[in-house]
Amino acid sequence: MATGKGADKKKWSCLIAYDIPTGKVMWKLGGPGEKKQWGRWSAISDGRMYFVGGKPTDAERAEAEADMLAWLKKLPGEEYKTFAANVKSHTITLLRALDAKTGKLLYRKAIDNANAGGGWTRNVVSGGHRQFQPLLMGIVAANGGAVVFVTGAGADKSWGVWPKGGYKGRAISVYDGATGKLLWYRFANYRARPVVTEDFVYAEPWGFHLRTGEPRTRIHPTSGQKVNWVYYRWSKQCGTFNGSRYFLFGRSRGIGYQDLLNDTGLYTIFHSRSNCWIDTSSAGGTMIKPPYSIGCKCEVSMPFAFAMAQVPTPLTLSQDFNQPGPALPVKHLYLDFGATGDRLDKAGRVWLVTRQAVPGGLLGLKYASPTVGGAAVRRNSMYTPIENTDVPFVFATAMEGMKKCTIPVGAGGKFKIRLGFSAPPGDKEGERVFDVKLNGNVVLDDFDIIKETGKADRAVWKEVSISLDKETERQLAPKPGSGKKPLVIEEPGKGAVWGDVSFLLSKKLVLELAPRAGSGKKPLINAIQVLRQ
Repeated sequence: MATGKGADKKKWSCLIAYDIPTGKVMWKLGGPGEKKQWGRWSAISDGRMYFVGGKPTDAERAEAEADMLAWLKKLPGEEYKTFAANVKSHTITLLRALDAKTGKLLYRKAIDNANAGGGWTRNVVSGGHRQFQPLLMGIVAANGGAVVFVTGAGADKSWGVWPKGGYKGRAISVYDGATGKLLWYRFANYRARPVVTEDFVYAEPWGFHLRTGEPRTRIHPTSGQKVNWVYYRWSKQCGTFNGSRYFLFGRSRGIGYQDLLNDTGLYTIFHSRSNCWIDTSSAGGTMIKPPYSIGCKCEVSMPFAFAMAQVPTPLTLSQDFNQPGPALPVKHLYLDFGATGDRLDKAGRVWLVTRQAVPGGLLGLKYASPTVGGAAVRRNSMYTPIENTDVPFVFATAMEGMKKCTIPVGAGGKFKIRLGFSAPPGDKEGERVFDVKLNGNVVLDDFDIIKETGKADRAVWKEVSISLDKETERQLAPKPGSGKKPLVIEEPGKGAVWGDVSFLLSKKLVLELAPRAGSGKKPLINAIQVLRQ
């Protein structure tokens, strides 16, 4: 783009396209003496340049209003009825598209970006405290054949506003890039400037399909229900996030990143941290983060560049698998004893670390399986070959000396239980002998892992069935901050909750390990699967 003043002292601006190999001008729009001047473009993608701004004609506005009203009729909720009733107050502006190769005007359409970078029809938190929302602005993004209108803003530092509903007025408005027709609109309650990939709009903490606006979903790791997918940077962050088709990057105390292709949860690296705005660039299987956080007084402020690239080996770094929604009743549960975090296996099963209490995070997985006694035994699965298993990371960790694990399952019923064992190096037959009980009944008597497997580092699953039709155990959960030891409490059908005075009840599976007399080593267990029949 070029700007200046002509001989008549009138300002002009023009767009010029050059052929890179030859340096020749391909086309020019605007400039001195031209009737129409062309300013800065708003977005470029899919061979098109998009320009937003200008007053539509009455006919163009009427068409945009009609398109929006037709879409809003499809949506449930009073907020959409109210929004439709106020259509005359919506911000409606022009969207123009040029063919990037020829400079030809492809179309001129009126679009509605109210609450999505345009004017507000609903209350929204803005300005004031840095830890809440320093700035609101309109953002136009284009990708995957769509033009997306959103509110661009820094992150809701320390989750100061989002939990109180301060961002429910933020919307996303999406138009087809080829025609300028409305694709979808919705209030999305997002914290920071969204990221638009070829397939999705990621508006933290949610994801929406780019062409339809349908929420991205996943299967809940315990209840088995289809639930809304979430991207949850649970730790400290004062900046927004960035990403590409298969990864999102943003601060979560250190550098937090999420694998979108495999949906493995949030990884966190504490060797560096992201800054207060956008400091990562990712494409083509690589990511680079320059040291833009130099000078910040936050912890983990390391003055060096950080880069990531594809590697042929799977990561041994565990992640936090965050998922709100009811965790009970359990349909399938996979516990990885001794693990440092949650892990997704190749079959799509999420192996959860045991937790002593229900996590307090806003969007964390509301489930806990408290243990009594024991210590974690941990080795790196990359360097620990385990035979007879397709989940070697599960058998590279264990709990040794654990006396008890309480596993809430919600409603009663019949369950198939699979207990996973692998003896560590150095074990010999007869040295580690123990009984395994489920709800007081011995299911494995005088169990000796080495005798069962014949060698160390060889996995074995022992399968039993159990019926939970009677109340098995009460556990009370004091309110967080009470200073008392937290215990889990579950409400059937509603997931884990904190109790204050009320004590809720759930059917529970109680796993106990007890050493036999004369056994020289403590009981050891690697994993348990709970599968409702």
